[in-house]
Amino acid sequence: MEQTTSATVDGTSTENTPPLFWGRTGDEWDSSLILSLIAVAIVATFVVIATVGSINAHKRESAEAELKLAKFKSSMDLQVSAANDSAARGVADGEAAKAQAAEANATAATANERAAKLENEAAQAKLELQHLRLQMAWRRLTEEQIQRMAQLIKAGGNNFEILKMNSDPEVGQLAEDFGVVFKLAFGTTPNIITGLGGGPFTGIAISGPDAPSKLALLQIFGKDFEIADGGITPKLTLIIGGKPPMK
Repeated sequence: MEQTTSATVDGTSTENTPPLFWGRTGDEWDSSLILSLIAVAIVATFVVIATVGSINAHKRESAEAELKLAKFKSSMDLQVSAANDSAARGVADGEAAKAQAAEANATAATANERAAKLENEAAQAKLELQHLRLQMAWRRLTEEQIQRMAQLIKAGGNNFEILKMNSDPEVGQLAEDFGVVFKLAFGTTPNIITGLGGGPFTGIAISGPDAPSKLALLQIFGKDFEIADGGITPKLTLIIGGKPPMK
């Protein structure tokens, strides 16, 4: 327990004066302590309030973030599901397209085979038609043949007459063509006789009084036609029969 002393300084008594700490009495320090505790309590209250507010705010932000995350995951799940459905449809469409392509290729192959067969048939028909046209076409002399034969006959002096074996128009036309050759060579129209043989005669033959005269005419006309030997006749004669059958 602190003791007090009595003393007189400059005539003033110092009895019962409490000791000082940093120039402040104990009561003053008590008051300061009380005020500090009150301030601490106020600050602590604000700290508690701030802590609670921070916790609540973070909880709300966390809840909002979780809600946004849930919405995002739901949206992504929907997109992934839609993508999977689209991919499945794409695969199905791809398989269907492959099947259609295979069917189209098979159809094209069949069509190509059919086209090739039709082309072959068309080529065969064309050959048959050409053969038929040759069978039906009249025997005629071209202008080049007429000019060439006329020059050769005139040079050899091979005067002849023409005998057509029937009244077939095709035979008559060919006889007239040879008549043009004769006229070009000798300047006169040849004597064209229509004769009736003992049977059908086809092709062209040469008859005459001797072999040399027939050979001279054969060398001229034989370049363009198959010429047969028509036997012995008083005059050199070009015998025209029906058109020979084609092989």
